[in-house]
Amino acid sequence: MASRTREEAAVEVLEAGALFGEGCLAGGLRRAATATALSDCSILCLQRDVAVRALQTDPAFSELLLSHLLTRTNRIEEYLTNSLSSSKKDSRKYKPARRASA
Repeated sequence: MASRTREEAAVEVLEAGALFGEGCLAGGLRRAATATALSDCSILCLQRDVAVRALQTDPAFSELLLSHLLTRTNRIEEYLTNSLSSSKKDSRKYKPARRASA
């Protein structure tokens, strides 16, 4: 994932069979992240209209996607919580240098 300052961070490494790119279902035109393969792989691209139709007509697909989204949300929340906690600990260690009084 890249920030406005062009800094990049690996948010997640996906295993075989994982889903990604589901953000397009929310109607956003802009990608929030980029996926890069670390090894040879096969990718199935499911067009938005096909995915929306499957969500409406296929309960098993809907359950699979919902489970995926909830699991990913929980992992991201855990990551952010840990990052914030770590950041607070680091900021407590930092003590600005005192200026010499004149």
